[in-house]
Amino acid sequence: MKKIVYEVKANYSRWVRLLVNLTLCLTLVIGIQFLLNDVPNSAAVMFGITALNAAILWIILPRKYSIQEDRFKIHLGLSICINIGFENVNSVKKLDSLLTTGLSFAGSLGNRVQIERKRGSSIVISPEDRESFLVMAQGALDNWADRQ
Repeated sequence: MKKIVYEVKANYSRWVRLLVNLTLCLTLVIGIQFLLNDVPNSAAVMFGITALNAAILWIILPRKYSIQEDRFKIHLGLSICINIGFENVNSVKKLDSLLTTGLSFAGSLGNRVQIERKRGSSIVISPEDRESFLVMAQGALDNWADRQ
């Protein structure tokens, strides 16, 4: 197991939290309405949809980001991790533009970092402490390059 150099929680904006919670609440309220109107089959379907949506969101939304000796890791639910090896990284930089290309694991528009890859799409993340993450990421990339 590689040594963890730095680890930080994923940052989520209020609007992202609100959107996620509204999505879940909407299907739950519709299910309750069906139940109150004596339509139990439709209520069960809506409760199932609510549970499925919650499970999918829990699995795909990032929990934290870590920097190891030779890679970045994006930690999702169910112990699923996305590894980005340093050998495939061109740069790590602050991203202030709202427009981006690539794969986004960012839950915030104001605290984003772009990992430019040599092969494949760029990856956008949103660590809670962006400045510390950038400093630690550049240090880890430099250390890794010195060992190569």
